[in-house]
Amino acid sequence: MDDYMLRQRLTHSLFLSSMMRNTNGAYCARCGKGADMVQLGALLVAAPGEYMEVRDKYPHAFLPNAIDEMTERLSSEVKEIRSLLGNVIIGVNAGIFDIQEGVKMVSALTAAGGDILELNVHGGLKPFADIGFFEGMALPEYRERLLLWTKELSYSELPLVIKFHTSSPVDFEKVLEELEPFPVFGYHFNIRNEETKGPDYEFIKRIRPLVKGMLFVSGYIRSPEDIKALWDLGVDSIGVATPILKDENFLWELSKKVM
Repeated sequence: MDDYMLRQRLTHSLFLSSMMRNTNGAYCARCGKGADMVQLGALLVAAPGEYMEVRDKYPHAFLPNAIDEMTERLSSEVKEIRSLLGNVIIGVNAGIFDIQEGVKMVSALTAAGGDILELNVHGGLKPFADIGFFEGMALPEYRERLLLWTKELSYSELPLVIKFHTSSPVDFEKVLEELEPFPVFGYHFNIRNEETKGPDYEFIKRIRPLVKGMLFVSGYIRSPEDIKALWDLGVDSIGVATPILKDENFLWELSKKVM
């Protein structure tokens, strides 16, 4: 699917946002009705023999290193989703610890029939944030890695989305300025506001004019009113995650109220 068609389909859309340990192919197929896009992941890639402690802790999250095995694993997830959801857009939220493995993952995901790669600069595994991965990549001391990897991935076979968390102590205006030279398809911000337990509308008002490309958001978005307000602020696609753990029809019911 080309970028233009993806943009058309994802404007004023809903998506099933990734949650590590939950959003495998079966979960996405079961819970993604009403979504324009579902996200597998977070799926992790690292150089062979690296991060064995974390591989042991999250064995199913790490993709195999052999390209044929990686492709087979992703193909099985994609086929499971398409068997129930048809031509839904499929993205993968990726935790990348080695850029060569990340490039290999793009090739495998393309061969498997996936549509979008999302580079996780969100967080989740704090030890990796501390050494410049996940949330750490957005920090000034690790920014060079983010820029180099963005350059590499944004020119690969699949559109690139970069996911941030607004709770990170980061000047996002500066980050977006530094990323502007690269053809990034879109940016995904987790905009949960812990004080209000709702989405951070003020952040969106500030950041929307600076985002060159699609704007995806998720985090404490629960109601049709939240969705309509965010669309009115210029958000393109809105993700839902946690409520679906309690109600697998949540996204479907929500979609009927806003579409």
